[in-house]
Amino acid sequence: MFEDVWKAYEANELSHSAAHHLMAVHELRQEYGYARVLDIAQHLKITKGSVSSAMKHLKERGYVQEDHNKFLELTEKGLKVVWETEATRLVVQK
Repeated sequence: MFEDVWKAYEANELSHSAAHHLMAVHELRQEYGYARVLDIAQHLKITKGSVSSAMKHLKERGYVQEDHNKFLELTEKGLKVVWETEATRLVVQK
């Protein structure tokens, strides 16, 4: 039983937490025009280390990119997740 649950979890490319990180990047960029690790940590009320670790994985998977100033932005792949998440939120709220 446990192995089946674990395999199902591993099959998901993104965790619920990762989706929250992507949403935070999007929301911060919409509000301030930029998103940094510190900003995301404050927005989600978690440590900078947690955000750094999550961003590393999201960059490796092609959801986020970072410029020379360490500002984060979503790739097309990341934006797609945000749009799908927002669409789901709208359906649930109605």
